Amino acid sequence: MTPDMEDADIEKEAPDGGIAERDSYSITYDESTDTYHVSIDPNERVPVGVTAIQAIATITQTDPLELEPLVEYIDPDHLQGLFDSTQSTTALQPTVSFSYIGYRITIESPTEVRISP
Repeated sequence: MTPDMEDADIEKEAPDGGIAERDSYSITYDESTDTYHVSIDPNERVPVGVTAIQAIATITQTDPLELEPLVEYIDPDHLQGLFDSTQSTTALQPTVSFSYIGYRITIESPTEVRISP
């Protein structure tokens, strides 16, 4: 955990430490639970699995393309299908948790993801 990430909204840092301005999410860190909270802009059409990988890349300060493919851990198409925003808003939203490269990713909704070591 880097000090500049604690208790602050951050945008995805590029591997060189710069800020990537194209991101559609913010990350906050809760030191008391050692959990990262990812808030995804509901107006964006980025698959929730892609955003989770981008967030892991931010947290680990790694280029997302250098991370292991998500498909080796969970089927990204089925994952997205569970959170497809075209489904009725009155339907119950599932919560999906899975392990990925030493982190526990919990997707609570199309706009909320928790990541813990």
